[in-house]
Amino acid sequence: MSAATDLWPDLGLSADRKLPALLLGQQAAQLGRKTRGMVLARVRSYSSGKAGFSHVLQLRVPDLGDYYYELLHVSHAILGYPATLRYMGTGVNEPVTRTANDEAEFVNALREFLGSEETRQVIQALLSQEPEEELEES
Repeated sequence: MSAATDLWPDLGLSADRKLPALLLGQQAAQLGRKTRGMVLARVRSYSSGKAGFSHVLQLRVPDLGDYYYELLHVSHAILGYPATLRYMGTGVNEPVTRTANDEAEFVNALREFLGSEETRQVIQALLSQEPEEELEES
């Protein structure tokens, strides 16, 4: 019996191209380090069927249990770009939407949203809700 013929094209796999899920995951890991684990971030990804993929960047304070704050929604087709970013911020104002046509535009939009004063306020609000440890009575 002969080996099966490979009919797939040369895929030219490269680690140089970073799609939205990877970039979001990298930033999620950075927040945990930056806050010494007091506020964590995770990326939840979903298949949107023919429409592509959706990702949600969620923030969480471990001591608050299963409460997650959805900071940013990203959706894109199978190729990754263009990607639509929908920044929720503090929730006081309407969400802000940006379209990124490539990785550089995506990183710039992430920098704008994650580095904003509104994001800092969200993180500080989450930190202020962390329950204080009970003091032992003497």
